[in-house]
Amino acid sequence: MLIVLFLIGIGAAITGGIYSVKVNYSDAGEVISIAGFVTAIIFGIALLICSITVSSGWVVDDKIKMYEAENAKIDTQVCYIVENYKKYEKTTFNNVKRKDANTLVLLYPELKSDTLVKEQIKIYNQNRKEILNLKKEKIDYKPLRWWVYFGS
Repeated sequence: MLIVLFLIGIGAAITGGIYSVKVNYSDAGEVISIAGFVTAIIFGIALLICSITVSSGWVVDDKIKMYEAENAKIDTQVCYIVENYKKYEKTTFNNVKRKDANTLVLLYPELKSDTLVKEQIKIYNQNRKEILNLKKEKIDYKPLRWWVYFGS
């Protein structure tokens, strides 16, 4: 749409200039030429701004895929850590079998990777928010693409 309006402005500027020269520099031709020139400048600037914004939207899908791949990797790592810990916990409780509580406390380790898991979950949640923002941004590009080139 902006391309069409930009071209109309250029066409009006050229037409007004030609009309002005053919009719001995008439005021009507000059007004049309100036109005077309101003219109072309305004829509040219709007077209440039929208084009830059739309061009940055072409990488949104790649960014979404990158975040989803990172989340899948984190998910796999967290599942592995949790499964190993569950196995260790099960063998610890089976080995202790109703002995005194002190032995249980000594054998029951603190989960050393607890901070790692918390950090990975934090990153996972940040990635999910970023994916949501990128999907919203992708939706917001649709009207801009229409304004630039009738795209969808």
